[in-house]
Amino acid sequence: MSEGGVLVAGAGPVGLATALELSCLGHPVRVVERDRDYHEESRALGVNPRTLELLEHTGVSARLWEVGKRVDGVEIAFGGGAPTFLPFDVRHRWPLMLIVPQSRTERVLGEALAARGVPVEWERPVTRVRLEADGAPVVTLGPDGEEARPGWLVAADGARSTVRGALDVAWPEETTHRDWGILDARVEGTLPRDRVFADFGADGPLVSIPIEEDVVRLIATRPDPAPLLPAGVRILEEIWRSTFDIRFAVAGTFLTGRVALAGDAAHVHSPVGARGMNLGIEDAVLLARALDADPPAVARWAAERRGKAHTVLRQTRLATRGVRVTSGPARLLRRSVLRAAARVGPLRRAALRRLGGLG
Repeated sequence: MSEGGVLVAGAGPVGLATALELSCLGHPVRVVERDRDYHEESRALGVNPRTLELLEHTGVSARLWEVGKRVDGVEIAFGGGAPTFLPFDVRHRWPLMLIVPQSRTERVLGEALAARGVPVEWERPVTRVRLEADGAPVVTLGPDGEEARPGWLVAADGARSTVRGALDVAWPEETTHRDWGILDARVEGTLPRDRVFADFGADGPLVSIPIEEDVVRLIATRPDPAPLLPAGVRILEEIWRSTFDIRFAVAGTFLTGRVALAGDAAHVHSPVGARGMNLGIEDAVLLARALDADPPAVARWAAERRGKAHTVLRQTRLATRGVRVTSGPARLLRRSVLRAAARVGPLRRAALRRLGGLG
């Protein structure tokens, strides 16, 4: 690779969004990825209004709007009785939360990038990174040991980032909850098909997110969500099942020399609130714009995004604690807070702006 340009490590949504924005701004960019293709699992699902706003000029948002499932709010139940509904009626050009499997989001971003003449280089892992005296990165790529000398390196290579590790960036990770369960399944019965459903019953919380007309994602704070399904709902086919741990971390710095960390390489937090991928794409687009400006803009980006990551980490940590409460008084408090958030105007608007990535 000739000197100059930007090398992006990682072809997930964050790396692809970084490269796409850089290409739109006229910068030479290269994307390398250790895997052989896009992910098949749905992984992250929610695409919020802020993400659609940031990607609109690339044509990606219109495409996601076509292929995604639009949800109009969150229906909240408490193990019986009348549910509470939080409508997703935020005033915005993109007024709804979109449900798009991450595998599909990656392909839409990748297609837009390829249309600009930038292919993903698959099975091309970063194996070593060192910095010159002036902070310029020297990157060794597998499997042939190519030595690349880009003007900038963007690490979008995930929570186990090779780049972050090579630069010895501090990563104070904390695991707070283990073995939460995910099940994507084809179902029949009474689960809502046009909104998220959250049931905080006595046996534990269950969240259902519609993916397609008869396919939902079930999430629980236990390995198997299926036993928490409401009466009258039956699983016809299991599509994908997994467990995950709740982890929190923010990298000690987002900028080392001319290497920037973005997305999960820079921060991880609870998925409660659907902020993870969306926060990473916001990192990506704003980083590309800072790179288009000047080095001081990149330094400001790093400080601002690290502050934003800490804010989201605090918010999602609190929300996760709220999901996990088990005592009677705590459950009553949770019910009161959720009902107030759905019914009281200022609280509802604040909740919607946070869910939409707008506040």
